[in-house]
Amino acid sequence: MLNDPSSSSPGDILTYCIDLATETEIGVHYELGDWSSANVPNLDYVTYILNNYYPVVPGAPALSTDAEKVAAVQGAIWYFTDQFVVPRFGYLAQHDAIAAIVAATQAALSGGATPAPPLPTLTITPDTATAPTTGDVVGPFAIGGSVSSSTLSTRGIDVFSDAAGTVPVPDGSSVAQGSSLWARYAATVADEGFSLETSQTVEAGNVFLYDGGNPGRTSAQKLILAAQATIPIRANAAITPMAAGRFAADVTVTGAAAGLQGAISVTARCDDGTTVVESSGTLAAGTPAGTTRVVTLSAVPAGATCTVTQTADGHTAGAVLTSTTTVPGSVVAVANSTVSATVTDTFAHPTPTPTPTPTPSPTSTRLPDTGASAPPSWGMPAALLTAGLALMVLDHVRRRSRASR
Repeated sequence: MLNDPSSSSPGDILTYCIDLATETEIGVHYELGDWSSANVPNLDYVTYILNNYYPVVPGAPALSTDAEKVAAVQGAIWYFTDQFVVPRFGYLAQHDAIAAIVAATQAALSGGATPAPPLPTLTITPDTATAPTTGDVVGPFAIGGSVSSSTLSTRGIDVFSDAAGTVPVPDGSSVAQGSSLWARYAATVADEGFSLETSQTVEAGNVFLYDGGNPGRTSAQKLILAAQATIPIRANAAITPMAAGRFAADVTVTGAAAGLQGAISVTARCDDGTTVVESSGTLAAGTPAGTTRVVTLSAVPAGATCTVTQTADGHTAGAVLTSTTTVPGSVVAVANSTVSATVTDTFAHPTPTPTPTPTPSPTSTRLPDTGASAPPSWGMPAALLTAGLALMVLDHVRRRSRASR
């Protein structure tokens, strides 16, 4: 028999053994599994026996006590799963009952195998995750399986229904199949994580397998459900807290031409040898002089080495980049703290281009010409001279005329 000590109303779950050679004991942890995981032969024959004999059919086989009926059914199951034959000597009644059960089962299944009974399932994918102590949300965790819904229980974490971590899902909430959940580290407790649980009616023939949860134990006897029962169905996600911090990349713009520069891009990267966290950001063109936080990396493992690399320096025709420095060159991430590095770009105005001095014309010793620039014409002065002589002659004639009167 199995029971569930964590249930509010634990009850016995009747099972038969299907793994004669492996031992078990009180306190061993079991979980529902499928037939392929059990890797046990002839489970279809076993399921037929379960559905037609004790305890499903109380009077079969026809033995005096329930203990004898259990022994006969168990012997018949072992015949199919472990090739075990109960001797006639000392067990005559059980031997004959077992032989009758085996013969009836073989005759019933001569036309084909009995299918595996439906197995209710509930899954969380992934079922393990690391959550940084910075409080960053991790996920998503996909809720799957055949059950329609289940109830949430948490340990040391907060659960949300959105990636931003703004819509909490409290303990006791119903979570529908097909949902996605996100988790945030909340406090150090034993076995941080969350679980989902529901109860389902499970048919005889489903198997219970060792879940590996007992320290020092590597295996345990495989069991099969003897009769229909209401079984708790659970799924768990284990969360491991990770000491983590943040790394910030700042950009400082300075110099006489600060504010005239183009866009400046940087990439922040942190690496602890196992995990790499990386992101890029851009300072908008024309940002005035000062310091701006361009990238912040979250969930950086404590101890990781962080660096910042400038990928676009912002130089333009009106802003000449005269120097770039990054301080510090690298920095180590610290748990629950923010460390940073700053890229400083200094910009200056471009140097003006000098205006060229014109070359002077050669000096001339000739007096400048007056009037038109055409070559001198001697015709005109000659005409003027002739006209002058004519006037002088005319005046002389007039003077003589006056004197003769």
